[in-house]
Amino acid sequence: MTDSPIHPSASPWYFPLTLFCLCLLSLGISLAEDSEVPPRLDIHEWGTFTTFHLPKGNNLSWYNPATEGAVSELPDFVKPGLGSKFGVYSLRMETPVIYFYTDTPQQVEVDVSMQEGHITEVYPFPQKVKLLENTSRPIPMTRYQVGWRADLLPPAEAGKLSLPVDSEKPDNHYYIARDVPNAAYVAVKPNGDARPIEHEKFIFYRGASHTSVSSPVTMPSAGMVRYSADAKVGAVWLVDNRKADSFAWQKLNRPVEDGGHLDFEIAKLEQTEQQGLHESIHRAMIEEGLTADEARVMIDTWKKHWFAEPGLRAFSIVPREIVDTLVPIEISPQPSELVRVFVHRAELVSPSQMQQLEDAMSSQLSKAEARSLLKDQGMGRFLKPAITEVSRQIGNRIAREHSQRAFRALEK
Repeated sequence: MTDSPIHPSASPWYFPLTLFCLCLLSLGISLAEDSEVPPRLDIHEWGTFTTFHLPKGNNLSWYNPATEGAVSELPDFVKPGLGSKFGVYSLRMETPVIYFYTDTPQQVEVDVSMQEGHITEVYPFPQKVKLLENTSRPIPMTRYQVGWRADLLPPAEAGKLSLPVDSEKPDNHYYIARDVPNAAYVAVKPNGDARPIEHEKFIFYRGASHTSVSSPVTMPSAGMVRYSADAKVGAVWLVDNRKADSFAWQKLNRPVEDGGHLDFEIAKLEQTEQQGLHESIHRAMIEEGLTADEARVMIDTWKKHWFAEPGLRAFSIVPREIVDTLVPIEISPQPSELVRVFVHRAELVSPSQMQQLEDAMSSQLSKAEARSLLKDQGMGRFLKPAITEVSRQIGNRIAREHSQRAFRALEK
């Protein structure tokens, strides 16, 4: 006699087992739904920090947001930021733009602030403003965090979405950053139903800070620059554009030994073609994580100011941890990739320029002679803060000499 198949009535475990299997199947479906992969969200940001330094590397306060100038002239739809716009700052954060990459429409929230400073210009206008605690500065200052709730539209779904243009500034360098085809469009609905939605290819903002940032190079003596290994940067591009019709640059690689340094004569800058400098910095920014399009539009946005403005300067890529400290950012949902590449432009004044500025203040010179001597220094928008610093040093020196004479007179 052969065994017969198991019938439901033949086993007391049949129904409990069936119920258990159904529960497992239901749980598996639920887990599969919960573990659904979120939509792709890659975020890339580029920007610049500009600082001004004495020969030994000391920071100078130089930037006043209320001062009109070519770099500050933006299209009229760009809004002023929040907080104080007055005072003189030591660090200018110029044109950070944040790009978003997604395959499906989605919403993102972004909040930014400036360490020991303010967000000075924005577009689109943020819907959120948060008062931050005062910093540890001797004189407390009010700071704000600003935030956007933005709807992202992939380029394929945005159609022919129109972006704002200022008819009086059709060629402004602001627009160049839009030429990143794969970046999503950003739509921000301002608070208040009566205001129209603001569209852009990125989130744009600028800032100013009292924070001191070290120069990657110093000038220990006339005509020399020193690049120290503890500067925490990979390479420095030294650019000399102080004389009319004269442009020279050199890429200085970081010294191998920690604590070591590289001394370089400014007169021995070998490269003279701007295009080679563009390509060198472009490659470095791609190595840091930007796309080729992002690096290209960053160069195109700033090449007139970086390379055509008169002056002696050093460029370097800012370490990521410094960027995150100076410009804290919060993003929700968490992106699958966050790239932040900032270039530090350290403007330098040489010992010989300091002396020439002092000579220009001599009462022995006519107004025309003094003006000619000042313009010969090739310092552009950094000339006035340099004059202020030289005047301060002259005043301190004269005061010290007078006090020393008085103290000597008291000696027996």
